[in-house]
Amino acid sequence: MVRAMNATAKRIVARGCRGLGIDRIIRRSTPGRFVILMFHRVVSAATLETSANTPLMVAEGIFHDMAETLARRSHCLPLRQALALARTGAVYSKPVVAITFDDGYGDFGETVFPILKRFGLPATMFLPTGFLDDPDRFFWWDAVEASLAAPRGLERFADAALPEAFLRELSAVAANPSPGKTAAFIRGPLYRLDPVERAQFVGMLPVRADRRPAMLSWDHVRDMAGSGLVDFAAHGVTHALLDELESAPALEEVVASKQRIEEETGRPVTSFAYPAGRIPSYYKEMLDQARIGLAVTTRFGGNDARSNPLLLRRVDARFCQTGDTFDPLFFMAVCSGCFDWLHGLREARHGVVN
Repeated sequence: MVRAMNATAKRIVARGCRGLGIDRIIRRSTPGRFVILMFHRVVSAATLETSANTPLMVAEGIFHDMAETLARRSHCLPLRQALALARTGAVYSKPVVAITFDDGYGDFGETVFPILKRFGLPATMFLPTGFLDDPDRFFWWDAVEASLAAPRGLERFADAALPEAFLRELSAVAANPSPGKTAAFIRGPLYRLDPVERAQFVGMLPVRADRRPAMLSWDHVRDMAGSGLVDFAAHGVTHALLDELESAPALEEVVASKQRIEEETGRPVTSFAYPAGRIPSYYKEMLDQARIGLAVTTRFGGNDARSNPLLLRRVDARFCQTGDTFDPLFFMAVCSGCFDWLHGLREARHGVVN
């Protein structure tokens, strides 16, 4: 529902919010309110048109416009500073915004960082450290896209102990691997697969290392950390979905990621992003043991002085677009909280409880 709102409806609500002064009312009535924007990749228009993983992507031109708008019309703060400010209950004349990126893709260093520097905007990057340490490690959604782009060798799955319905879906998409069909396969049958079966399937994919999207290097990380603009934080080692793990291996994912970043940057790591937003029931005990004091989810909405610092909400940057375009009025309406009511409707429908 949150992502499905069409561009016309978004513009209408945004202009109503501004015209009625609802954005100002929200800031005055919600002490310490801030919004965390969530990005994964910033890519060229050509990549956006041909990829099966567009739900993770924002076009470079739109990101530039977002950054310019934030520099002029918001208080854009480092994530930890935004949370500390919220706890004071301060009220500001402009929205308070924090920028976050997940997964450590190389376009953050090549494309995003120069834009951040141009506008003097801070950001937090949540790193799954195993993908920086191992050049042959793929995210499973990238592995599937790379394999289905040239679907040879998929006959190996004929005798695999995988559900027949899943194998039929695989055969259908392999016969016509368009970006749309591949995307539907990744976020449908594959995502719903049992964790052991999903790992088995991904491990059998015939993927060449040169098809992996570029990732950040530790040299990039150290350089950007030294700039003072980018804070690097933990996102696990293997991007495992923590609610599919027992507490001990989940804790190891968090601690090992945190320690690896601290080793490379020489800076303490106290923030974490749950991979794919999957929150285990034991999250509080796990993060307490790992000495993590701030954690972000993928749950939609803003935060304020009352928010649980281990369950902070974010706004997917793709929701901030109006279709394939950028409307600064709508963008600032989202940052001001005019669409926070959507998370209440969505979570009531799905039974989500903080």
